[in-house]
Amino acid sequence: MDHINSCYEDIGITVSEMQNYLTREQYNSDLWLAVKEDCKGRIVATGIAELDREIDEGVLEWIQVSKEYRRCGLGSYLVLELLWRMKKTARFVTVSGRCENTDNPETLYRKCGFCGNDVWHILRERGQTAFVE
Repeated sequence: MDHINSCYEDIGITVSEMQNYLTREQYNSDLWLAVKEDCKGRIVATGIAELDREIDEGVLEWIQVSKEYRRCGLGSYLVLELLWRMKKTARFVTVSGRCENTDNPETLYRKCGFCGNDVWHILRERGQTAFVE
């Protein structure tokens, strides 16, 4: 949670939100990765994916690399490792993120083989969630 929050200036995840991930049916401990710095043991990259077994969908949720370690291949490593770990169970994998993110994560996902241009929006109103294509 601390690493994810350190990668953003405008959004973050709370302890309760992170704990919620651990209780979901889609949770799989093999799909939570952390890359540590050799010399200090500090986490510099994290990746969280989920697997929806009902429809065999893999979802990449939080792929984060510390600012000083970006453009070194860690993001690609996380994505490709998670895809490899889901290769026998997921029929397809989706990603989440903001369309107008200044860090441009779409470039990373395209580099790792993702294609297509489908965009889904999540609208929230008074505790309700609606999905619109």
